[in-house]
Amino acid sequence: MLHLGFDSFCYKVHLFRKHRTWQECFPRIEPFYAIKCNDVDPVIRILADMGLSFDYASKIEIQKILDLGVDPSRLIYANTFKQSSFLKFAVENGVSLMPFDCEDELEKIKKEYPEANMNLLKPSFYVGRCCLEIGAFESAIEQSRKVFDIGLAMGFNMHLLDIGGGFPGQKIQNVETNITFEEVKLRKH
Repeated sequence: MLHLGFDSFCYKVHLFRKHRTWQECFPRIEPFYAIKCNDVDPVIRILADMGLSFDYASKIEIQKILDLGVDPSRLIYANTFKQSSFLKFAVENGVSLMPFDCEDELEKIKKEYPEANMNLLKPSFYVGRCCLEIGAFESAIEQSRKVFDIGLAMGFNMHLLDIGGGFPGQKIQNVETNITFEEVKLRKH
């Protein structure tokens, strides 16, 4: 386990290397860093400076990112249950990417954001942060491809796949079955 101070040069290099490894392994996948994972200013500032996009779930989180000067187009309001006041705040600040998990959430988005261009853009999956089986990622992507094909056949402009979280990205001490970005990449078809 790497224990470095957030302001240290080594920590910044560690974040840069992780991001570079991600880009090398998954060049077509734009990561959205979940603020809830670690919202301390040095971390999110470094990630913003590297050009990452962000996944947030509250007013406080969106404000932290906007205060760094991140363009709202790099934000996704991905909370499963969106509070109306948070939706209003997101809309007022130019955030327009808001996935939904059910019809009620879609109706709530439409109510708070009537001018929204409502497009079904993507299926999504989340294998879970503790998933340590490479096959789970592969199976989820294959199933999502089928959903994509159905959506395209129905005339939807499908161009995003939300792969959720759950990528450990490094070997974890004393865990025998964990996987890295590189191992997931090697299993790609």
